[in-house]
Amino acid sequence: MIHLRRCVLSRLLQPPCLTAATHANSLLSLHLRRLLSGAAEPFAVEDYLVESCGLTRARAEKVSGKLSHLRSPSKPDAVLAILSGLGLTRPDIAAAVASDPRLLCARVDRTLDARVAELGGIGLSRSQIARLIPLARGGFRIKSLGSKLAFLVTVFGSFDSQGKITKKSGLFKKLGWSQEDLSLAAKNMPSILAMGEKRLRQRMKFLTEDVGLEIPYIAQRPALMFYSIERRLLPRHCLINVLKRNGLLKINYDFYSTALISNEKFLDKFVHPYVESVPGIGDAYASSCAGCGVDQLKLLSKNKIMC
Repeated sequence: MIHLRRCVLSRLLQPPCLTAATHANSLLSLHLRRLLSGAAEPFAVEDYLVESCGLTRARAEKVSGKLSHLRSPSKPDAVLAILSGLGLTRPDIAAAVASDPRLLCARVDRTLDARVAELGGIGLSRSQIARLIPLARGGFRIKSLGSKLAFLVTVFGSFDSQGKITKKSGLFKKLGWSQEDLSLAAKNMPSILAMGEKRLRQRMKFLTEDVGLEIPYIAQRPALMFYSIERRLLPRHCLINVLKRNGLLKINYDFYSTALISNEKFLDKFVHPYVESVPGIGDAYASSCAGCGVDQLKLLSKNKIMC
């Protein structure tokens, strides 16, 4: 949803560029030239991306494979017409198509018109929608875009809350997040932008320092930021380490997969099979999940290394 340069809202608040009408006229002229020259020539996707969409030749060559099924410019022309009608400039269209080439294959009536109506229904003007499209990438074609944007309104009060979003983005940056990481996480879980500073710092410390996860890994799995450390993530992490240090696990399990599964499945996979090999493991794990700490679990490790 919010593949930000700095943030979605700062882009939404920028005034529309006056060259949009000029670009719309150039698209019309190009379309008329095609009609006058006849349609006998085969449709060249790469040339279309350069001439009609404004991509560089190198970028067009790179993304043209995703549009190799196109046999005529009729559907892309319809998409460009609605984008120009919204006020997108040629550079904006180039950015939108470069990041999401399949946008040119979208149904205008069922997808693009519907998305414009949906976003208009939650308060965005047509010019704001136009400034959002290049940032949304493939998200603009997704039905959930409106609900995710509406969440931001609920959290921050309005689309004019640039200061709050910028401040929160700055905090993530201080903690090592790139803009791409934050955009990816917020696209899948917008509520990450509403997380308080103390809670955010605690989770980042645990996930990166204690568990050793990289930020791009976390960004792809933002649900990790919302699980309880004391009652879920730490007990499970510690128990897995106990099993490893006792030589009972030969597989390096993905951290997210162990955090994601239900408690019942975790017990069946990592606790019940080892109650005889590691006496007391069941009670120690239950105690840690109840918020009593992981000291009992640590005592079960043969080499007594910290979890």
